[in-house]
Amino acid sequence: MSSLPIQMTDIEPRPRRIVLVRHGRTTARNAGWLDSAGVAAWLDDYAHAGLAENDVPPESLRVLAASAGIVVASDLPRARASAERLVVADAVVVSKLLRETPLLIPALGALRLPFLGWGLAISAFDGLNRMRGTAPDTEVVNAGVVAAEWLVSLADSHRDVLAVTHVNVRTHIATALMQKGWSRVPGGSKWAPWSAWTFSRAN
Repeated sequence: MSSLPIQMTDIEPRPRRIVLVRHGRTTARNAGWLDSAGVAAWLDDYAHAGLAENDVPPESLRVLAASAGIVVASDLPRARASAERLVVADAVVVSKLLRETPLLIPALGALRLPFLGWGLAISAFDGLNRMRGTAPDTEVVNAGVVAAEWLVSLADSHRDVLAVTHVNVRTHIATALMQKGWSRVPGGSKWAPWSAWTFSRAN
């Protein structure tokens, strides 16, 4: 019995994939109780913090990184160091496009709150601005769009892209990718260090 030859045109290309990874745990000091100025100072320290020495990425993430056509990272220390624990340092492409977007800290005067309280206050302030139609900030959203466009261009040439980035900007990148027709693969914690969000597109 003869078999029909396989036509290369009959084989659909493997979907492109973009994996957005939050960096690992950092060396940033405990925040304690802070006023609004203290929160701003702590966030500045956090921006320059490195990665905790004993923080190891999960094996599943190492596998994803090993199969990626390219690994990219924010140029902030905690993201760059995280990428370098996934692949050799020379293989990491660093870009400012993946930097964290700034947080809008509500002006609460001398009121002191634990950092968790500030997290809730910042989220509530953001939600209130959204209700008023004044948020999210256009510049912040555009940063996510530009980063998403860059990652899509990398996926066009490398097929699989793994990007190590940050919590807030990852949300804006994800929104931009879905608006461009990319689908989110189920799974991936929203906030946890080393969490990975996977997006795919067939064409």
